[in-house]
Amino acid sequence: MMRVNKPRDDRGSGLVTVIVTVAFVAMLGIVLLFMSYMNAQIKSADLYTRRNFYSAEEALDFVRAELQSRVSDAIETAYTAALTSYENSERVFVDTFIDEISVHIAGYDYALLPSADNPKYIEIYGLAVENIIENSYQNTIYTDFEIQVPPYEAQSYGRYTRLSDYIIVADDLLTTTHNSVAVYGNVYAGQIDVTAAGQTLALDAGRVLSGGDCNIANGATLAIGGGAEIWVNRINVDGAHFAADAERGVHVADDLELRGTGASAVISGAYYGFGDSAENSKRSSSIIVNGSGAVLDLSGVTALSLAGRAFITNSNVANGTADIPMSGSVSARSDQTAYLVPDSLLTLTRGGVASPLPNPSVVGSENEGDISVNLGTLAARYGAGYAVRYRPINGATLRYFFLTFDTTAHRDAYFADFYAENNKAFQEYLNLTFASYNAGENVAADGFYYRFTDGGGYTLVPGGAVPASNYAEQYANLITTLRRQGDADAAADTTPFNHFVRADKIVEELRGVSEFTADGKIVALVVPDGDFTLTAANYPDVHVIIAAGSGANVTVTRPFEGLILSRGTVTLAADTLADGRGGATLAAFTSENAGGAQLLEYMRGSARGGEGPAGGKSWNLNELVTYRNWSKNEER
Repeated sequence: MMRVNKPRDDRGSGLVTVIVTVAFVAMLGIVLLFMSYMNAQIKSADLYTRRNFYSAEEALDFVRAELQSRVSDAIETAYTAALTSYENSERVFVDTFIDEISVHIAGYDYALLPSADNPKYIEIYGLAVENIIENSYQNTIYTDFEIQVPPYEAQSYGRYTRLSDYIIVADDLLTTTHNSVAVYGNVYAGQIDVTAAGQTLALDAGRVLSGGDCNIANGATLAIGGGAEIWVNRINVDGAHFAADAERGVHVADDLELRGTGASAVISGAYYGFGDSAENSKRSSSIIVNGSGAVLDLSGVTALSLAGRAFITNSNVANGTADIPMSGSVSARSDQTAYLVPDSLLTLTRGGVASPLPNPSVVGSENEGDISVNLGTLAARYGAGYAVRYRPINGATLRYFFLTFDTTAHRDAYFADFYAENNKAFQEYLNLTFASYNAGENVAADGFYYRFTDGGGYTLVPGGAVPASNYAEQYANLITTLRRQGDADAAADTTPFNHFVRADKIVEELRGVSEFTADGKIVALVVPDGDFTLTAANYPDVHVIIAAGSGANVTVTRPFEGLILSRGTVTLAADTLADGRGGATLAAFTSENAGGAQLLEYMRGSARGGEGPAGGKSWNLNELVTYRNWSKNEER
């Protein structure tokens, strides 16, 4: 049987193929679109996550910045407290810093490490910052914070910057010949004299240092402002005026003495007389009024500490060597009367005839013979002895018999009893001595001091305990290197000038006035020998003057901005001078002389390093406040 094969009818197969292909392409498109969508979603989620994380981290950085701000405020408070404290300054600085910071972190878990007695840093534990965006994206960052206790002596600038804060460093003397001089900047001088009638020297400074005395006399005025920190051996005001706005303290190794007629002293801030010797009057701090019509205004003093007492010092003609201590730390010279041996206890025997010997008496034939001193009950009750002192006056020599005491307690008891028995005479003497007097409220004095009463009289007040201090060591360091702490590179007998300047190199290499230039201008001068005078006609752009010769002196007769370093005397004959902290001093140190040598080459390394101890740490807030144990989304 024969079969016939009919051709297949494949109509529509192409349509099916197209449909399948389109479907496949559509599915592929959908997959690709879905993948693109998912990628966009992932990127969006990552973006939100990053934003969330950065927001959380930003919040944490804000917390750190706020801690740094609190640390900065605490450093300022602690440093001020240390400078105005009579106790151990470094201990006060650390304790005050810890107290200030603790107030701001009281709501957190923290510890003082390695121990509360010896804190090096503060650890704040388990701080968490959580951030949520659109209720979907969440990040939590966990961290601890470490706050370093800053070193007391560190500063946020180096020694050169500190040196540029000074306007004058004069090894010998700072004085003035101009009627009115204003100085803006820190000052060091071996001695400060303002002694011509009508002169006024105004120092607006952060720090005023004198290796010796400040002498104000003949109606002149020395006014120190700017909330200054003042360190000086002694302040002598002889018929003149002394004023100090000393928020960071007037520190005096010896006495503040008002003498002559009409002497006045007005002090605000803090006053620390830190000399505490019981034998040497030059190392014992008190306030002495030794004239008439004096004005002693301490009403603005926030803290007054006097570690020493008034003394009767030896004159050139003396029988014996020891100074005689008094019982008054704020003292009028009525103490001398209180300590004289009464005439009735002195007997002069001549030719077998006994008669009273006046005290004091003029040394001469009529007062010579056998002299006996019978202290009687004074010796039994107060442990009293006596000492003889001589003083030349107007061609004659007076002989004084002064009481001495075996203990401080006996000396104080005698003075208190004598004051009580002779109160009226004391009041009359004090009214003559003081035209105005106020001892302030917060007084710590070794001995007695006078307080002005509402009724217009005076009362004798026993002093409180004076805390021990390390101020004597700080003073010795400051007047050697301008640094509060010791410097291993400083010789024991160095001076600030020699500590910073290579005087030997200057004298050896330079001749005449050596000019140093920058940008075509003479900005610094070095004088290897002889004196130098800066006038309106010479060197208009100079900002650093170094006088290196032995006893070299600098005189300034026009306004000046910069730094004067002198091995001798600086005399101010211009109305205004200012330091170069705006940059003038630092720029001048990189200037060069005709031989191509920089001014820096004539400065010692002590002028280049950091201020802090052991290599010079700084108060860098980024180093003082740091993260520890930082983690993300890992609960601890």
